[in-house]
Amino acid sequence: DTTQFRIIANMDEGNFLSNENGFGVSIDNIYPAVPTGLMASMEDGSVVLSWDQPVDADFQYFTIYSNDELIGYSTESTYTENEYGEFEYYITATDANGNESDSSESINIQTYMLGDINYDGVLNVLDIVTLANIVLSAGEYVEVGDMNEDGVLNVLDIVTLANIVLSGECP
Repeated sequence: DTTQFRIIANMDEGNFLSNENGFGVSIDNIYPAVPTGLMASMEDGSVVLSWDQPVDADFQYFTIYSNDELIGYSTESTYTENEYGEFEYYITATDANGNESDSSESINIQTYMLGDINYDGVLNVLDIVTLANIVLSAGEYVEVGDMNEDGVLNVLDIVTLANIVLSGECP
């Protein structure tokens, strides 16, 4: 909206008064504050992101990015995602006039599904075979293969994974 204005200044030398009115437009081009306090945790197999509340009076929404791709929006200071893999998250804030802040500090998290030895997001026979090869060759400890979470990879982990895959109750 165009606004009409007049300049009046009070100075040591006296008052100054413009004789003509001016016209102009007020534009909000001030970016919101960069979001702070970004944290990630795992809850029930999901990544839960949380961060500090917005500080700008004209705050509209947060934009959430994962691995440099837009994954969602939130008006709250939290977001939940159900993906497995390695992720780098960061967020921005946008105000009522569409001004977007710079990116927050990023946070990295690696998520996994217990038993998903090849990290493809699916529990299947390939995971059983890979886990069996690791156990039989006394290979390196793989946390996602420790089905009973006892700190040791052994035949019990293979049997547990096989029962889950064969039962069809894979997540």
